[in-house]
Amino acid sequence: GTAGFASPSAKNTPGWVDDFFKLVDNDAYCQSHNDCFDILIFHSYWTINNMNSDTNYYKSLMSDYGMNKDLWVTETATSCFVADKESGKPVVVYDEAEHARSLIKLLTVAFYNDVEKFFWFTLVGIQPAEPTVFTGWCTSLVVEPFKGSGDYHIREAYNSTAVLANKVDYFTSVTRITDTQYKFSVNGKNVYVLWCDAGSCDLPSEIRGRVKVTDYLGNEEIKNANQIILTNSPIFVEEI
Repeated sequence: GTAGFASPSAKNTPGWVDDFFKLVDNDAYCQSHNDCFDILIFHSYWTINNMNSDTNYYKSLMSDYGMNKDLWVTETATSCFVADKESGKPVVVYDEAEHARSLIKLLTVAFYNDVEKFFWFTLVGIQPAEPTVFTGWCTSLVVEPFKGSGDYHIREAYNSTAVLANKVDYFTSVTRITDTQYKFSVNGKNVYVLWCDAGSCDLPSEIRGRVKVTDYLGNEEIKNANQIILTNSPIFVEEI
């Protein structure tokens, strides 16, 4: 492969990032050496709205400076906490299935927004004596037992990551049909990632006949398109 340089990593902090781009834009050496970096890296956490906002911000900034760099999200994770109704402070409400489902949704949207690579935070988290919000345990794909006692636990989110990679790895394009429906082109075939966050959602009209349906854990079945009911649990639909 070819070695390259990445930008400094940052969260969505407009003042700092603007200063970095101005510095690069005004540097004669950088102007004659591919802006001094090849990859724009940043962090984006918790929600699809954040991912949309962050990627749009960085793409807009690159456009303003006439740059076109690969986007890598070097830290990302879905939320596993909510605000306490009385105190307003964040509290842990961990749901293993929701963790796995949300991961697929978040990364699907990231890929649509031109993110080339992502790095999940974190792969292995230590089980704390008392779960707290700001620990790697909250978002980890594998849990290390507390004080080394017991077995490591591979979470559903670990498996759903593998399912997503298996279905859309090396895709050449992704199209948004709706906010909860995306079509990937993979090896000349269409792979749809579909879910429905509220109410009822119609299947894309182009999906007809018998298709292969895979759930977020990799369970597959063949069924007629008119039998598919979309829920908040993402599925992969492929032509057969």
